[in-house]
Amino acid sequence: MRYLTGCLVLFLFPALLPAENIAHWNLDGDLSSSTGAEELILSAFAGIDESLQFASADIDGEEATYAVVARGNALTVRHGLGANGGGSYLNNYTLVMDVRFPEVGDWISLYQTTSCQNGAGSTNPLACGNDGDWFLRGDGAIGISGNYGGAVTGNQWHRLALVVNSATGTYTSYIDGVEVQQNTGAVTVDGRFSIYSAGAAVDWFLLFADESGNAGAPSEMGPIHLNAIQIRDAALCAGEIALLGSVDDLHRDPILDAAAWVGEFNFGVGGALQTLSHGIQSDQGGVSNDLEDVIKDIFHVFRIPMFSGAGT
Repeated sequence: MRYLTGCLVLFLFPALLPAENIAHWNLDGDLSSSTGAEELILSAFAGIDESLQFASADIDGEEATYAVVARGNALTVRHGLGANGGGSYLNNYTLVMDVRFPEVGDWISLYQTTSCQNGAGSTNPLACGNDGDWFLRGDGAIGISGNYGGAVTGNQWHRLALVVNSATGTYTSYIDGVEVQQNTGAVTVDGRFSIYSAGAAVDWFLLFADESGNAGAPSEMGPIHLNAIQIRDAALCAGEIALLGSVDDLHRDPILDAAAWVGEFNFGVGGALQTLSHGIQSDQGGVSNDLEDVIKDIFHVFRIPMFSGAGT
């Protein structure tokens, strides 16, 4: 597992990096957030019926609830995350979603960084004036600006991730933990791929919105099955994303509650790692010595206490 080397340092010594903040939504029968962020808002263009229903499916032996977002509909995400990367907006972030596309064969917008607000200052109805900022192409590849890769299979659950990093200028897409495309030199501070930050008059981005969703026959907007969505204010590295795996890698529901439990690394005399307390069990508890299992469970937060014992 050579890809662990660089990222492992960040997990074992998180003081090297600013703490991450997470906004998370389990679409478990409603649009509320499990981390205290605002509820997702269903929106559509004028003349398009707003439609979102909840359904359930068996995913690797576990029943999971998900939202069915109808064609032409979008979700406004008020994430509550502050500006970073030296700009006025959220410039470094990781967006993760567990999704299924009942139809693959046409363009589908995955997210939109512009406000799409109407004259009244809201996103209901939508008023998107430009293209989305991450797309599923008709052949199942994902990406942007003519650079697409990977293969999303229709009617199958996938874990998609987008990492935007203003420090390196990179925009990187992943399918089920595997990097499938990267645009270099594409990301600038407060540029196209930055997201409006908390505290501003506009403090949201949108899922699945595109200007082509207008008129009576909307295109490039759904339909989409969404099980969960998460955004964090840090650009995860490739090794971290690789450890996220696919929807059923942990043999459980696609995403657990991000705020459900806080784990802890426990060190013994001389700093030797003894146990890793974690929350990947159904009762949100448990102890494991398997670092990979814990790191793969991105929807829980782990901290390292001070070393104890002689010589620390």
